[in-house]
Amino acid sequence: MPVYPSYRSVVLAACAGAMAMAAAAPARATLYCEIASTRDGFGALREAPDRNSRMVMKVTPDLMVLLDPIRQPPANAKDWLAVTVVKGEPKRNIGRGWLHKSLIKPDSCG
Repeated sequence: MPVYPSYRSVVLAACAGAMAMAAAAPARATLYCEIASTRDGFGALREAPDRNSRMVMKVTPDLMVLLDPIRQPPANAKDWLAVTVVKGEPKRNIGRGWLHKSLIKPDSCG
């Protein structure tokens, strides 16, 4: 005759497994950053990590960007960041592309 585990032991095992997976997974910090002021009042969000790439939109200091740690630039474009542009509260996505790191306000991400 088979022996079945009790309901309590199944729940405890599931909780322990979930906690172990959460501890092993990397933290998913949300990094919103501010846009730096520029002479012309905006920065160019690009379709690809290149100054000659098509401009997706103009980003202004009143907007924020969310860094995308998954999309990485090619080795020859290390000064570019994959971002999603957000606006308002709650934050709404209004654009996605590549932004040169010089357009991010220093020490503003967090």
